[in-house]
Amino acid sequence: MYDFEEERTTHASIEDVWAVYVNVAGWPAWHGGLDAAQLDGPFESGIGGAITVSVGISQDVPFHLENVVPLKSFDVVWKLGPLVKTTMTHTLEKTSAGTLFKHAYHTGGVMAPFSFFQAALAHDRAPGELERLARLAEARSH
Repeated sequence: MYDFEEERTTHASIEDVWAVYVNVAGWPAWHGGLDAAQLDGPFESGIGGAITVSVGISQDVPFHLENVVPLKSFDVVWKLGPLVKTTMTHTLEKTSAGTLFKHAYHTGGVMAPFSFFQAALAHDRAPGELERLARLAEARSH
């Protein structure tokens, strides 16, 4: 297993942060490990899609959405065979300082220890990703 959580506060509204999240084709603008992303339907639980990652080699990775609660949270879930499952949970919360958004990463399964490299890269990219996401949301609010 490998878990971590990163968070950031922005002065952008929850609606503006959510708009950046639901623009799946725009994920590469803030997510450092993606070359492309697409969703095969509306942004709701059970809908699948694919991301193109460029960590080492370029490859398409299928994913699906779970636990989508508009303006509050969603999970992006992908599996590498039957032995590794990774979940990236995204949550939003209104605070006195603005909008708090969190990204929590969890990899589990029998072969999860062998996903350490992927998880370590995700951990290293997370602060920059949150910063870019905040800038995109803040630009929407002007």
